[in-house]
Amino acid sequence: MKKSLPVLAAAFAMAMTSASAFAKSTHLTIANTTQADTPMSQTMIAFQERAQELSDGAITVQTSFGGALGNDTQLLQKAQIGSQVQAAQTSGANLGTVVDAFKAFDVPFLLNGPEQSIELLYQDGRLSGEIADQLQGFLGEKNLRLLYATPFEFRGILSNGKNVRTADDVKGMKFRVTPNPVERGIVESWGAAGTTMGISEVYTSLQTGIVDGLAIPPVTAQAFALNEVAKVFNNLNFQAHPTFVVINKRYWDRLSAEQQEILQQAADDAVMQTKQAHYDAIELAFAAFGENGAEVIQPTAEELNSFRRAAIEAAEPLATRGLNKDELAFIELIKTAAAE
Repeated sequence: MKKSLPVLAAAFAMAMTSASAFAKSTHLTIANTTQADTPMSQTMIAFQERAQELSDGAITVQTSFGGALGNDTQLLQKAQIGSQVQAAQTSGANLGTVVDAFKAFDVPFLLNGPEQSIELLYQDGRLSGEIADQLQGFLGEKNLRLLYATPFEFRGILSNGKNVRTADDVKGMKFRVTPNPVERGIVESWGAAGTTMGISEVYTSLQTGIVDGLAIPPVTAQAFALNEVAKVFNNLNFQAHPTFVVINKRYWDRLSAEQQEILQQAADDAVMQTKQAHYDAIELAFAAFGENGAEVIQPTAEELNSFRRAAIEAAEPLATRGLNKDELAFIELIKTAAAE
């Protein structure tokens, strides 16, 4: 049976619309400072592959790993400018130096683990919800947009010998701390003395007793072989150590609606596809501790609470210093959502 002219015209228009969605190609460079075999880089590779698949190759994504295009701070700056790098993986702490709202994640015991970080930012497998929406608003003021977040890492307590189970066990210890004043405030609230030093100095410092311990995520501890010289890891999960990927907002706004939809779907799919690799990396770090004769402590609720009150009282004022009412309200939003 012959099709009528209107039907043929409609079919032709639909085919042309479908083709034109990808007629305009675009290129995106995304960079990080981690090696290509890490879970964070696996997520980036999955994003690259999915974006090119969904766009039938019209969207090309170039990935750069291991700091080849700059350190954490430099990559964030380049993403803001959007010339050499359009998207960058960066730490929550680094983002907090540019977008004050990200200091919210310094608040101790705000979230309880990596799974919850994904639950709060991803609804039905998609970056969505009030927390994600507010982050987009804060980032937009700095010419950035949140593309995706990987499961957060969380700091625990690594000790070179002492069995740290409660806050009382920390009293009198010497802790390595980062320059972050909130982290220092937390460990000092437990009675430890904080010493600022670079991560490259920690191995020898633990070995020689210059420091007795530090606050660090388990995967990071394994990456720097600290499990070889430390004998106890308390998986306290007391402070988030998140990683985000942000994209230049002007670049994003110049994309067509179809291209934006493809890139966001590719990012969401990549996170869902690789999130288990992030969880597995934590378990592998725990296994590596055991192989080196170190004990991994999973604290009871009572043990955890011995750390909680002092840490929050000391550190929350430091984490929220200088925040405006919208940023303070954002912290309360996270607290409410995390408690549900």
